[in-house]
Amino acid sequence: MDISLEAYRNIVRNVARRRDVAALCGVNRAFRNAAERALYNTLTVSDEDPRACETLAASPRIASLVVALTVQFRRRHDEEEDGDRRDSEPSSVSESGEERSASRSSSRARPIAGASAARTRTPDDSYWPAVARALRNTTRLRHLTVDIADPDDCGGAWVLEGCVFQLRTFHCDFDWDYALCAFLATQSHLHDLSLRDYRELEDLAAAKVDDGIQPAAIKNTNPLPPGRHHESDETTTEPPSHALEHPISPGAVPPPIASPALPALATLECTFSEAAVVLVPGRPLTRLKTCFSRSDSAGKRAELVALLGALRRSTVALRALDIADVSYTESGSMELLHRISHTQATSRELRYLGTLALPISGRKRLHFYGLLMRLSLLRCIEVDVSAWSPPPSSSPAFRALAAELRLYCPDVDTVVFVHEFERTVVNTGGTGVLRIDDNASPELFWREI
Repeated sequence: MDISLEAYRNIVRNVARRRDVAALCGVNRAFRNAAERALYNTLTVSDEDPRACETLAASPRIASLVVALTVQFRRRHDEEEDGDRRDSEPSSVSESGEERSASRSSSRARPIAGASAARTRTPDDSYWPAVARALRNTTRLRHLTVDIADPDDCGGAWVLEGCVFQLRTFHCDFDWDYALCAFLATQSHLHDLSLRDYRELEDLAAAKVDDGIQPAAIKNTNPLPPGRHHESDETTTEPPSHALEHPISPGAVPPPIASPALPALATLECTFSEAAVVLVPGRPLTRLKTCFSRSDSAGKRAELVALLGALRRSTVALRALDIADVSYTESGSMELLHRISHTQATSRELRYLGTLALPISGRKRLHFYGLLMRLSLLRCIEVDVSAWSPPPSSSPAFRALAAELRLYCPDVDTVVFVHEFERTVVNTGGTGVLRIDDNASPELFWREI
């Protein structure tokens, strides 16, 4: 008796173990179609077990079923060096073929545009080419995560060349280079982007010259919206140059496209504020997580002015802002909060703000609360109390501080206290009664609130 396709999908959806889903592929053709879609919808490939990657590289039909893919690279150079040292020592035990292939360093590794030879070391000469073939076959891919353990192994963005998929989310550990910029320029539906690296165009060009590669100029029809000063009570600085705004080496990128780059970008996580400065303008960015690159107060101030200038040029108002720092000081946090609360682009719709040092002095804390009152839609704030002595440590202490803040900002229903990287969440839970929430995930608040 024939049953509907939806019935097959419901049966597969209620099978818990992957091996049982795989067994359903052998029942009949209808079950195979439904089971394969469930089996290959979300995959993780790794250099530690490259069989899944090789399957995707060899089978375009299977690869076309993948919607979410995580690419991992876990091998570290210190392990290779240990292996090389063991290889050089005399031993009575013969070395297996697999061990020999893992210990050899390939001299045929593909050069990466914009990266020096020291950054292109690849322990396995076959893994990244297999990843490149697999990515070209995953035509329906919507969510991609590149997870690389060692920063020295991040120069592999060339694997994205020739890919035709349109991502919705992209967590990227690749180096910021010409190949990555060219790929991002093709992504018209990408709304959530996470970047580990960012470098100025001049640094990329210098690296190319060091490698003996001269970047050639071609016409780029895909510029970002030009920088423009907006009227304000403070001076803003122009954002630095970056590769999406400048000519790119024709040997490293596909032909430029006519539509603006990343027109749907709404959520950005980047470890360098300079990346935010160049990616925010002209885009509908509503959520931003970044950190200061400099440690001196003058450098931080310059970064902040440039960042706020970029946020003014976003096409929508910001809803969540998380700016990390090496250390949180009262003076730095007060200046940050003052500038955010007096900038319309960051104060009008802001729901989440972090991380700020909560002042110890009662007078300064009142000033702090006064500035927070300008953020009328604020619902969650993250404050650092590491400088307090003694620091709040008990549930009553945290709830008392949260209650004090809510006297001035009654709409704030969640307060995250940070002490030496330990987070304590105090919220109302929708009841109006403050309580410690041990099950919350504060690292996701900036995305969710």
